[in-house]
Amino acid sequence: QADNYDDFVEWVKSYDPDICIWCEAQPIYKDNSASYLSGISSNRSKYLEDMWNNVAPRYGHKYWKKSGHRDNYPQVITSKYPITVGSQMKGPADTVIAHGAGWFKVTAPMKKKDGTVEDKEINIVTLHTYPHQYRPGTSEKFPDGTKKTANNCSEGHEQRRKEVEYICNHTIKKMKDYENEWWLMAGDFNSVSPLDKENYGEGDPRLWVHEYILNNTPYVDVIRDKFPSETLTSTGSDTYRIDFMYLSPAMMKDVPYADIIKDYFTMMVDSGVDKFKHPSDHLPILVHVRL
Repeated sequence: QADNYDDFVEWVKSYDPDICIWCEAQPIYKDNSASYLSGISSNRSKYLEDMWNNVAPRYGHKYWKKSGHRDNYPQVITSKYPITVGSQMKGPADTVIAHGAGWFKVTAPMKKKDGTVEDKEINIVTLHTYPHQYRPGTSEKFPDGTKKTANNCSEGHEQRRKEVEYICNHTIKKMKDYENEWWLMAGDFNSVSPLDKENYGEGDPRLWVHEYILNNTPYVDVIRDKFPSETLTSTGSDTYRIDFMYLSPAMMKDVPYADIIKDYFTMMVDSGVDKFKHPSDHLPILVHVRL
């Protein structure tokens, strides 16, 4: 952010995308530090709007909307085409959706085989699930002082599984004809997939989120579909994939290409600030859909 997002804007322009989804899409920290911007808690809408009203048009996106969010970590969708909000989800009081979620509808021009053009509605669901191993509102340690980890505690996995089920039930599974519609669900799932089975054993609670999606919805994992015999990483690890894009079968029919981008800009480097990397500690997913 210290260069007014100049490098970021130039990188996005180099791919000329029609639609973008960004997680953790709000300025939170002062430049090159882990110190909070003054007033971030009370003026979160101000920071959000100041950023995206300025940045998105610079890479050609006239429209933008934000997800529902409980904290300072919303998702934002930007687009060349109009966006309407289906739902800005936070969940009821007894269902914690950690960073919020959103259901958006983008109307884009689609060229038909006879040469005519008609509007195509694309349903886009964004999410960013709970990141911790312990249950929300509880301690990160057991009574004996042992830290809760992925190996000794399933609380966080249970929470993420509930989040994703809630989001699916309030988006794609609400519709009667969803298998014939265009649906896309994407974000940081903070969980791994049984389709990356070479890395995980059966019964691993880290798989619960994606087992639910694969067994209870029509969604197809677009990266695994395009790379059936290879695990692409979405983080700094050689094999670790926690960021996903799922598409409905009707939409998958028009996807010739997908990849996780590793280029001059996205290959993360230490920022000099503890636990932070430039430009991010996640890698972006790119999907080409025929319109």
